[in-house]
Amino acid sequence: MKKLFSVILIITVTVTGMLCIPVSAINIQFKPGSFFYEKSGYVCGVPKDVMRGIFTTNFKDGAKVVDSDGNEVAETSFVGTGNRVKAGRDAVVVVTGDVSGDGRNNSVDYLRIKKNVMGRYELKGEFMMAADANADGAVTKEDCAEFMKVFTGTEENLYANMHGIPYHSVVSYKEYDKSKQKMPRNEITIGVFRYDGELWDDEHMSEFKNDFGGEFLMSYSKRETGHKSADLYKLCDKYGVGIFGRSLPRYTYPNPEKPEPLTDDPNYEKFDEMLKEYKYDYDCVWAEDVYDEPRAEQFDWTQGAIERFKKKFPDPAEKFIYVNLNPINGNAGPSDGFGAGTYKEYIYEYANRVDTDYICFDIYPFDNNRVGMHPNYIMNLDIISTVCRESGRDFWVIIQAGQNPADPGQKQLKPTQTQLRYQVYSSLAFGAKSIIYACYSPCWWQDGTSLVTQSGEKTYLWYFAQQLNREIKSLSPVFMNYNHTETYSIQGNSTIRELELQNQRAALRGYEGTRGFSDISTDNALLIGSFEEKKGDGYGMMLTDQTNPYDEKISNTVTFKTTFDGTVTCIQGGKEKVLKPDSSGTYSVTLASGDGAFITVK
Repeated sequence: MKKLFSVILIITVTVTGMLCIPVSAINIQFKPGSFFYEKSGYVCGVPKDVMRGIFTTNFKDGAKVVDSDGNEVAETSFVGTGNRVKAGRDAVVVVTGDVSGDGRNNSVDYLRIKKNVMGRYELKGEFMMAADANADGAVTKEDCAEFMKVFTGTEENLYANMHGIPYHSVVSYKEYDKSKQKMPRNEITIGVFRYDGELWDDEHMSEFKNDFGGEFLMSYSKRETGHKSADLYKLCDKYGVGIFGRSLPRYTYPNPEKPEPLTDDPNYEKFDEMLKEYKYDYDCVWAEDVYDEPRAEQFDWTQGAIERFKKKFPDPAEKFIYVNLNPINGNAGPSDGFGAGTYKEYIYEYANRVDTDYICFDIYPFDNNRVGMHPNYIMNLDIISTVCRESGRDFWVIIQAGQNPADPGQKQLKPTQTQLRYQVYSSLAFGAKSIIYACYSPCWWQDGTSLVTQSGEKTYLWYFAQQLNREIKSLSPVFMNYNHTETYSIQGNSTIRELELQNQRAALRGYEGTRGFSDISTDNALLIGSFEEKKGDGYGMMLTDQTNPYDEKISNTVTFKTTFDGTVTCIQGGKEKVLKPDSSGTYSVTLASGDGAFITVK
């Protein structure tokens, strides 16, 4: 893609309330490494969605940003086209694609650019520069085509090759003490969503814990059995199974047409009343589940609930509040930022406004009616993984274990072992530390495609998940000794756009290759999670086949070398073995479709 340079030149810039200052009088100084550049009175190379607090860090001697009325732009507000920078001298900001002045790229901007091309709207000055995607000095249908990719979500990284800003995290890192919780935070944990009353007995609970390898329940239902929650809590205590309780008000995804926060309890009256009566009688309760898929408008309320809960239970060993976030392909559709401008901003908002030591979300990539995958699956994992890594939180993911009922006239494929593997190992390549299956008992999926049936009988998926859980537990002791640092891909012979975009995102964050390894090669598509040993000088990488999770016959041979002499170990399929190189120092690992292997060198 062509770089996005602006080429319109001016000789002077007029500042409200000041005389014209010659361009050459004072140069604007940017910090070393900044990709901002000054062009004849304009500050260019500014991508969308840059907060003022981050924007000003690019200037050597600091900068002040004001709007058209001369008011200083707030630290957490976006810098937009037409804002003025006071940094040695004044200059006008140009944000690529932003022709409305709000610092964003949305349908308003696109329509104005399109109308300009049609002669029905006139863009001038900095707004014309912002609309000139290919930097040819004119706004044409080619520019429209480039911006359309951004506004429709088909091209996330229009800015990858432009003079953008150096990568900045928009969240603050925090050291969380997770060691005192009853939920084991030093291992990969395995949970399930939905555990129905048909399973509330010794036989099924023993199977869940000892045979399936499950460790906690996130949702439960009485159905017609008439059981009380206390019966389940007693069973969980007996078998050492954790549970995310529902003894407090629980809210779920609000109506998008009425996004006002918690109209039935905005002042916590119901929450405080139930919290006052709350009794902590069961060791099995790891958390209290209070919100499923909140919009950004509910984040402040959610944080207030957390603070109230911590006041009653200040010891983190007691329990914590659990919140599950929206996926990008959630109820409101992929174009909805769930109360924020974009999905990425939705996650940033959560990280900056809600203090949990984890971020959890559910995402279901497979549509087995149409034999397809959600196009933003990898981006979803990347957004939340990155925020977790940069804020010191654990990354939890609820994966798809089931299939929606078939559409009329559509042939439906049932979920497969390969699809489960693909989700688990892709998540681990992004550093996931908790894998939750949805659903264990039937909920929204077609009966017979969840892990157990309506009557409580184990399905074929139960046995696939059982084997996966054994692999996860074999991997956990080694995996948890490493910190996830980045994820990138190798395309091989494939043309999977998501993997290409993942590499662009990683490059923007400064990725320069998986440390400890080199010459990684494969003919098929591969996702590579990079890891560094927490205490030691070892390195790791999670290799995950990405070729086609609908084709179970694929195999993917990966070859690589190491950058220093050391012991190379492979954990795959629940087994650990030391690898030996060939005469050229090359190691080899073969992956089945959707399979993963964790490689370490130390």
